[in-house]
Amino acid sequence: MAEKSFGKRFACPAAIVFAVLQVLALAGCWSVEPLSEETILKYNLSYNPDRFKAYQYYISRDIVLIYNDADTRDDENAGGDSPAGAAKDVKQILSSTPGVVLDYAIDENNGVIKLGIAFQKDNDNLLWFAQDPSKEDNNFYLVYTDLKNGRVSYDGRLYTVSYEKPTGIEAGFIRMFLKDKTEGK
Repeated sequence: MAEKSFGKRFACPAAIVFAVLQVLALAGCWSVEPLSEETILKYNLSYNPDRFKAYQYYISRDIVLIYNDADTRDDENAGGDSPAGAAKDVKQILSSTPGVVLDYAIDENNGVIKLGIAFQKDNDNLLWFAQDPSKEDNNFYLVYTDLKNGRVSYDGRLYTVSYEKPTGIEAGFIRMFLKDKTEGK
């Protein structure tokens, strides 16, 4: 009986403390601003593209890169089962993964800015992102090396891009780490 009384007496204050902690945890996220045309203009980034390197970038959705040696040997059978002995490699980049700009390029024809962003601390492999002039939002999108087959060049290889949710133990640990980091823990 005493336990029930204790729980009821502190239920409201506990809820308030929990709500305050949630607000504090989210406060760090409020300063995150998507990279858009408005942001580029606000910080004069197009006049000094090296300044893109001064900011932290986060990927907004999960990306799975799949390298299959069999796909590169025979484009007609791309995406099929791998023959025995074919090399396969999977890179998982989860949403909210921090990245840094290591390189950039500006298209001389249309002024579109391309950013080469590294998402792994132990290497300088880049995924390229650019604004899509055909879209009104001016956000940055993944640049495909081979749009027809949905591939990007990464780590010196052509990887097929998938937006399926990454799986496995590694993805679980990374999600826990990113969640703790984005919540300010």
